[in-house]
Amino acid sequence: MLLFTVVILCAIGIVTVYSASTYFALNNGLPADHYAVRQLVAAVIGLFGMTVLMQIGYRFWYRWAAPLMLVNLGLLAAVLVPHLGISKAGGRRWLGLGSLSFQPSELALLILALYLAFFFSKQVMLGHSFRRGLFPALVVAGLNFVLIFLEPDMGTALTLLGMSLIIALASG
Repeated sequence: MLLFTVVILCAIGIVTVYSASTYFALNNGLPADHYAVRQLVAAVIGLFGMTVLMQIGYRFWYRWAAPLMLVNLGLLAAVLVPHLGISKAGGRRWLGLGSLSFQPSELALLILALYLAFFFSKQVMLGHSFRRGLFPALVVAGLNFVLIFLEPDMGTALTLLGMSLIIALASG
């Protein structure tokens, strides 16, 4: 069911990109479907990645949740280093070399969701204690929020904050 939903959403996205970018592509001397084809390639790669990751059991992800969070915080901090982070459009949000770059803040959304799921599943018995139950999770989410906010990337920072609060509420 999840795979079917994702395929439908990808198809709608490709049609939307085609509809929205045809005029722009033609004005720039590109084929009308240029951006839609790029979106299709990205969707196929994403769907392939999703099917591969779906085959990995949750115990693997739980085992790696804390180390991945440390790597995530390191990548978010590395973006802020002047000659390491790449500045584009008024923000220092990317890492990479040349035209190959990525935004660690997007990866942070996934890793923080994984970490909070791991943390709250291990802390079920400590739910009554703010200091040992909720506070450590808020500190980790707050570190992620501050590092992303400093890039500055307000949209991703607020998305991360909202996601963290929803996971905390859902965990009880």
